Amino acid sequence: MLAVVAALAPAAASAAGAKLTTGDYSGAEGAIHYQLYVPSSYTSTTPVPLVVALHGCTQTADGFRQLTRWDTQAEAKGFIVVFPEQDTDSNSLRCWNFFQDSSMHRGGGDAARIAAVTSLIENTYNVDPHQVYVNGLSAGGGMASVMAATYPDYFAAIGIGSGCEYAATATCAGYQSADPTQAAQAAYKEMGVRAHPMPFIDFQGDKDTTVPPINADQRVQQWLMTNDLADDGAANHSVATKASSTSSGGSGSRPYTISTYTDSAKNELGSAWVVHGMNHAWSGGNASQQYADPAGPDETAAMYEFFMRHPNASLTRPAAPAGGQPTPTPTPTPSPSPTPTPSPTPFPTPTPFPTPTPFPTPTPFPTPSPSPAPSPTPTPGNDPSPSPAPVPEPDPGQPPAAAPVSPAGLTRVPTVSKLKLSHGRIVFTLSGPGSATLRLQRGVAGRCETSAGKRRSCTRYSTKATIARTVAKAGRITIAVPKSSHGRRLPRGHYRATVTPADPAGRTGNSRSLAVVMH
Repeated sequence: MLAVVAALAPAAASAAGAKLTTGDYSGAEGAIHYQLYVPSSYTSTTPVPLVVALHGCTQTADGFRQLTRWDTQAEAKGFIVVFPEQDTDSNSLRCWNFFQDSSMHRGGGDAARIAAVTSLIENTYNVDPHQVYVNGLSAGGGMASVMAATYPDYFAAIGIGSGCEYAATATCAGYQSADPTQAAQAAYKEMGVRAHPMPFIDFQGDKDTTVPPINADQRVQQWLMTNDLADDGAANHSVATKASSTSSGGSGSRPYTISTYTDSAKNELGSAWVVHGMNHAWSGGNASQQYADPAGPDETAAMYEFFMRHPNASLTRPAAPAGGQPTPTPTPTPSPSPTPTPSPTPFPTPTPFPTPTPFPTPTPFPTPSPSPAPSPTPTPGNDPSPSPAPVPEPDPGQPPAAAPVSPAGLTRVPTVSKLKLSHGRIVFTLSGPGSATLRLQRGVAGRCETSAGKRRSCTRYSTKATIARTVAKAGRITIAVPKSSHGRRLPRGHYRATVTPADPAGRTGNSRSLAVVMH
């Protein structure tokens, strides 16, 4: 099937009766600022859908509203949209802490604060509890995955734009984030008794250098496998991990490919969009904002249409949070006047998209450029045990040492630098107080994949052969590469050594990786 998305016209003046306000919630879950748009058509007698929209790193609620035009869509279609905003105390770059353990579980961290705002709006306005949805860009996309796993009883479907799978680490932006099978099981476990199949729509640019396309594959596979568990409690392939159909479009926009995934009854469950030629951006976004690719298909309209196809009648309105009712104030920024969107053509007729002037895509995870770590060749010895030798990584390469998604702020979590392999030992520098954990994973053969005519790596890393060594000190650290696991010699082959730093409180920072081979 080919999804059809109507293009949104640029907004002008404020719509009569529409309300764009800001508010602040404070309760047991913590404090959080948000921006709220209520359409002019809203009345307290008619239930309306609610969309929760999560910004990316370095963005604000207002900036994400302008980028995505979710308020324009809300005015045209008659639903409420809320934009929660991360604060710089929780993350110095306003990244949602999707990678932090405290935010990956119900009742804690960012997940609890976002859920509190969601339930606050649901209990203040006449929101249809069967039609509450969450979406986000980049770190916001990763947080949308977290919300679906931690509060599945709040959301009927999710939208992920260039983000990360559930239980990903901060390194997902520069590397493979996690084994999708493990992430799927973790998400299902977190759902608990509230588990239900979670429809998802995913957007990814195939030229994304910030969150490489392999992350899109992992996000899609993770949610398909989570849904396989959620539909009947068993991993029995009731949800196929292969697309049931693939289509393409883009006569008036960047070309794109849509892969549709279905459940056991052949109903749509997932929609994965790959926008060809797009970097890390919101497809079809407002050209005046950062992280926009206005030449792409309209991501906002596509997500809205997907959401409307997936209400969940089993959901009920959550209890109001302890923080009480909101006290919104008019935002100083005038609300853009949403121009009504033409009704989208039913499937499968394609609708052309206008092609605006391309907007250069900046990097949403501002990353200093570290000096590349040297890779000296180890000196062979007479030890008959396996000896490691550096080899080029089969995937895009190790993530930068100072990636911005820092759990406790760039000044408090130590970083790893000067990672190298020397004479059978992993050598690196830890910038400050804390600890570092070395994990060694064995490479195993995987299915080769081809995207945009380019063959991707066939290597996957098994977590079954993981070995961990932890050192608690700062400065230059040397750890011998383990040669055995549980009393057994490690087999020959390709391995990935990953060093993860943590501060004294146990909050992890960005990992760095190095490929080795056991002879």
